[in-house]
Amino acid sequence: DFDAIPEIATVIATAIEQDRNVDMTYYSFHRDETTERVVDPLLRFWADGNWYMAGYCHTAQASRFFRFDRIRHIGVGADPRTHTSVHATQFWDEMDTTRVLVSCPEEIGRSLERMVSASRESLSESRWSFAVSEPLAIDRLIVMFGKDLQVLEPESLAARGQTMAARVLTKYQDDARLPQ
Repeated sequence: DFDAIPEIATVIATAIEQDRNVDMTYYSFHRDETTERVVDPLLRFWADGNWYMAGYCHTAQASRFFRFDRIRHIGVGADPRTHTSVHATQFWDEMDTTRVLVSCPEEIGRSLERMVSASRESLSESRWSFAVSEPLAIDRLIVMFGKDLQVLEPESLAARGQTMAARVLTKYQDDARLPQ
């Protein structure tokens, strides 16, 4: 459920901030089954067109990656995190990522804190820097926040955002002209 992704990101961020595990219901596409899991979340990240949580799964007794759109229910657990597996952190460090610098109002910056990778940092009240694994991550943020989110660096992504916004506007204008 793509509409639930911001809520899922918020729950994961809260659990990490409070050093708690998460209780969740997760659909495994490969096994075609839904299971209840207890996970120590480590980080959230965007890769291959999807948001993921990396963490230690107590059910599987191993480090795992969980796609947000396959999480059916999630809540902050009662227990403290007991695993801070280096495997997920190494995975993030080894990914082909691009560092992005954006300018936005403080309230959007606070939303970014809950949405982007663990490698994000606030440079001021209006400037944020974080890593993305692909340009599509920036596209989604631009669609979400509109003109209030300005990509400053790298230039290629700043131009991409402007181009994408123009394409979306053209699409809406074209759709408005279609006979109903």
